[in-house]
Amino acid sequence: TGVLYNGVTPEKFQDYIMQLARLALCRKEKCIFINAWNEWAEGTYLEPDVQHRYEYLEVIKEIVNK
Repeated sequence: TGVLYNGVTPEKFQDYIMQLARLALCRKEKCIFINAWNEWAEGTYLEPDVQHRYEYLEVIKEIVNK
């Protein structure tokens, strides 16, 4: 069974990840776990996609670097 999300954008993803990062900081957590969205049984890898290329990965990088 899969889940499909319509209307997802790198900007919406950034807002969501920022909310998670703030919550983690409030709880004094050091990690946020992300299960890869394009896992094909070879492992869970975060990879660029055709439509947005590296934008989602850049969002994660930007937040981690803050």
